[in-house]
Amino acid sequence: GRTARAGRNGMAITLVTQYDIHLVNAVEEQINMKLEEFPVEENEVLKILTQVNVTRRGCEIKLECTDFDEKKEINKKQLILDGDPDLEAKRKAE
Repeated sequence: GRTARAGRNGMAITLVTQYDIHLVNAVEEQINMKLEEFPVEENEVLKILTQVNVTRRGCEIKLECTDFDEKKEINKKQLILDGDPDLEAKRKAE
């Protein structure tokens, strides 16, 4: 996420696995600063991830019930017909 906007202080939290250590080391080298580790309980993380997944699936079901994808496609086609330059350029690139 973004932090310290408009001249204010902020904190950034980066989630890493054991496979990301080389990336963390590269960031630390680039910013010339050692990042502080914030240990977490695996059980607490698993509870949160479970809740996130349940909520995400609920949102996906709601979107499926509202024909969101069809409406999105219709709007996209209408923008192309209206000459939206961003979508027109993207379409030509495909």
